[in-house]
Amino acid sequence: MSDQLTVASDQPSAEGREIIFALLILVSLVLLGMLVDLEMNRLLDKERHLYSELHYHQDVMSKDTTLWIEFTPEREDHLIADSDIEVTLRGFSKTVIWPRWVSWARLAESEAELRFSFSPGRNLREVGLFLTDGDDLGRAVIVRSGRQHQAVDALAYGRWVYMPVTEDEAAKGLKTIRLQALNLDIALAAVAVTRRAQP
Repeated sequence: MSDQLTVASDQPSAEGREIIFALLILVSLVLLGMLVDLEMNRLLDKERHLYSELHYHQDVMSKDTTLWIEFTPEREDHLIADSDIEVTLRGFSKTVIWPRWVSWARLAESEAELRFSFSPGRNLREVGLFLTDGDDLGRAVIVRSGRQHQAVDALAYGRWVYMPVTEDEAAKGLKTIRLQALNLDIALAAVAVTRRAQP
């Protein structure tokens, strides 16, 4: 009798290949489902965000919006530029990126100030601040300008806060807005300035 040597094969059996193939399909379906969920969440986040609801804003080149700045971590992006208006931020020392539709913000710990300087007599209507709470921790802020003040919260999807430019401010060419955090910190994503329609 001759001895027969059996050599083990590294190749999986037909049944093993079917199992591996089924597992690959299952993993692919799970990953596809996760991508679909992420895209649905992104679209839902975009739909719920109030960023596009800038007063008098029909598109980025709205004739009533004379200045629009986004405060990203890298720079100030002037979506609409107005060389006559100078914006100065005080108290904002940090930046943040969130996985949200409006993902960027400048942060101030407890208090902050924005100064809008422009030519005296300029016919401006109002200043808008887009405040946000991208990590949904329940931020709340008091916004003051002269005798005007507003307490704002529910900022998870952001909110435009508007402060009219008074006749005195227009005559002086200066509007100052102060922010005070009621809890946590202040997250500012953008500012905009609108002008009054010409008669």
